Amino acid sequence: MKKTFSPGTIFSHALDDSNGFFYGKILLDIKDLLDRKLISSKQQLSFFSDCLLVAGFDQFNKTEQNSLKSKEYVFKGEFFDREAIEEGTWKKVDVGKVKVEELDFPEYLLNIEGKIHLVKGEIEIPIPIATAEADALNCRPTILSGLIFSDLIAKYTGKEELIPEFWRDKTSLMNADLRFHDKAVRKKIFDLAGLDANASYPELCKAHKIDCGRLLEK
Repeated sequence: MKKTFSPGTIFSHALDDSNGFFYGKILLDIKDLLDRKLISSKQQLSFFSDCLLVAGFDQFNKTEQNSLKSKEYVFKGEFFDREAIEEGTWKKVDVGKVKVEELDFPEYLLNIEGKIHLVKGEIEIPIPIATAEADALNCRPTILSGLIFSDLIAKYTGKEELIPEFWRDKTSLMNADLRFHDKAVRKKIFDLAGLDANASYPELCKAHKIDCGRLLEK
C-alpha cells in the first residue's frame, strides 16, 4: 500500500466512465493495527488484515476537486481491499485527522465456537438465535472491492443511473452490514445482544470497557 494512504487520507474515486467523482476517507489500516499489536490476531477484526476501514461521503463532482466539503456520510466504516490503490484509481486529494467519533464498523453475524455472535469492530456478543435464522439473514463478514467504491455511494445517494446497468442489481451492502438491512431486523438483533441500536460505536465501546481511541494512536 502506498504510504500516502494512511488513516486520515481523503481520496477521490472516478466512476467507471469518468463521468464524475465520489470521495472517501481512510479511517483505519487493520494490518497496521495488528503490526503494532493494538489489536490481537484472535479478534475477528484480524480477518480484515489486508483491508482499510473507509468512510464514504455524499459528495459528487463532475470534475475532480482537491477538497472534501461534505460532512454527510453515506457509509461510515466499511472494509475495502487495496486493489483500487494498487491500480491507482483512488487518488489522494487531502489529508486530515480521524476523530474517535468518526469510528464505526460494519455489523454482521458470525458463528464463533458454535454460537451466533453479533460482531461490530471489537464488539463480539453472542445472541440467542439459531444458525438457520442467521443464515437466512445472510449478513456476513465481507471484504469489498475498492473498485466499486463509487458504485456503492451512487447506489445509496439515489444516483443509480451512474452505475453500469449490468452491475446495478449487485451493488448493495445489505449482506455485508446490518446498518443497511431492514431496520426492524437490526433492532431485534441489537435487542438480543443487549445493545442500544441508536448508540454510536464509541458509546458502545465505553459500555463494554473497550478503549477504541487507542486505535487512533500514532
